[in-house]
Amino acid sequence: MNKTCVFLSILLLLVIGSMNVMADGSLRVITDEKQITVLDGQRPMMIYKYDQVPFKPYVKELFTPQGFNILRDAPSDHLHHHSLMFAFSVEGASFWEETDKGGKQVHCSINQTLFNDQTAGFSEFLTWKLPSDQAVLDELRTVTVHKSKPYTLLTWQSQFKTAAGKSSVDISGSHYYGLGMRFLESMDKVGKFTNSEGTEGKIFRGEERLAPAKWCSYTVDSGDHPVTVVMFDSPDNYRQATWFNMVNSFAYLSATMLYHEKPFKITEGNPLNLTYGVAVWDGVIKPDVIGAAYQSWIDNLKSK
Repeated sequence: MNKTCVFLSILLLLVIGSMNVMADGSLRVITDEKQITVLDGQRPMMIYKYDQVPFKPYVKELFTPQGFNILRDAPSDHLHHHSLMFAFSVEGASFWEETDKGGKQVHCSINQTLFNDQTAGFSEFLTWKLPSDQAVLDELRTVTVHKSKPYTLLTWQSQFKTAAGKSSVDISGSHYYGLGMRFLESMDKVGKFTNSEGTEGKIFRGEERLAPAKWCSYTVDSGDHPVTVVMFDSPDNYRQATWFNMVNSFAYLSATMLYHEKPFKITEGNPLNLTYGVAVWDGVIKPDVIGAAYQSWIDNLKSK
């Protein structure tokens, strides 16, 4: 761990007790040594795990307004699938698969940033390190949960800068790298993907599809709890999202930037800023309702 991470970790231990406080409204944030939980009253909205994660922090659970968690962590078929996670390759090392030849996103500190009766969130400082332990990227990650009665809304923002001593860093990866989401086993093989363009997308491999669009949804209209999950793309991102999706082997959705076709560099003094949204509803939601929620999310981003 570098000196900055050591200092920030000590600071975290000093302030961690003061972060377990109640807001003026019903939202509250509970932080312990391993994870952050956002609650609406007594109902959990999100759980984010940042400690005792060997390779990368991630959103462990995300709940619908009725309290149904949609995410699955480390299934036996892909142990490196951690619910809602972000990763790509840096300098040729994968931060996705979690192997000895891959990199690690090292947690440094958590700072609570937004906290009121409608919004709760935090910022996390991370250092991305190669297998050699060399730091290549510094990330400021902000995760915000918005209280919205019809649906739960999460905003994920990451700012990447080259680490000290690095003038540029190469970014690449497979066709499914990005902000990825693994669903509950009960949601596998039974749902349907839809996007803002109304297209099925291009088949890349087997059943795997790639579809450029403003948003992409996954709807499960069966079982004990029908649910609709949507990922939003910000128009201010470096590239428009191309949505990777698959359903038959298991259900997966990720916001990619076609790293496998178009690698790029992050240079010193020119950070990469990415913003995505995740909305979850109880029940089956029509595209026009999703489109309105997406536009509301965009308008809120622009107002800040």
